[in-house]
Amino acid sequence: MRQRAYRVVVLVAASLSACAVCAAQSTAIAPAATVARPSAQRLALTLTEALARAEASPDLVIARAARRVGESGLAVAGAPAAPALNASTHSITARLGLSLAIPIRYAGQRGSALEIARAERDAAAAETAAAVDRAREQVTAAWFRLAANQELETLASARVARVDRTASAVKALFEAGRVPRVDLVKAQAEAATVQAEVFFAAAERRAASAQLAFLIGAPVLGEL
Repeated sequence: MRQRAYRVVVLVAASLSACAVCAAQSTAIAPAATVARPSAQRLALTLTEALARAEASPDLVIARAARRVGESGLAVAGAPAAPALNASTHSITARLGLSLAIPIRYAGQRGSALEIARAERDAAAAETAAAVDRAREQVTAAWFRLAANQELETLASARVARVDRTASAVKALFEAGRVPRVDLVKAQAEAATVQAEVFFAAAERRAASAQLAFLIGAPVLGEL
């Protein structure tokens, strides 16, 4: 029996351009997340697709930039120092003087600079690898949080209809004098509680959507 891929909805800004989403081939049920845009457009993502977008995580982008800086620093440390050309004039003798200075690194200065640059580059590379793992963990946690909140909101919304019908029936019975006022108050209180649960679930779902959108590099809706 083929299993359906589960998706979550993430709300993202309208300025988000359509980008290719990595197709997920999975035999297990994979939830999908949707990122909302200001134009109310939605992007449904499976967990695999969300992880494919983890490369855009802000922490990972910063770590990779630091790694490029480290690589550039190694190239600079190994390059010879630039020569300096100086010109001077003498007002009395009317002479022009030119001098060329070529810095020479001695006593292992170049080797030490290279070692330091290599260490900084390697540290940046290690941090990038750690950032990849962190980004994937954060995206996974955010995706499951959004999936859970979407389900809770759906269940709470479905419960609202049932409780409202019950409250209406109790009200009709009360008006007919068949039940005491306490039953009506209880039914109305339960309806208000369920409405509050829907409001809270929707707020949690929007917060989870904003968090996942941020982690995958998507512009978040201003209202979030």
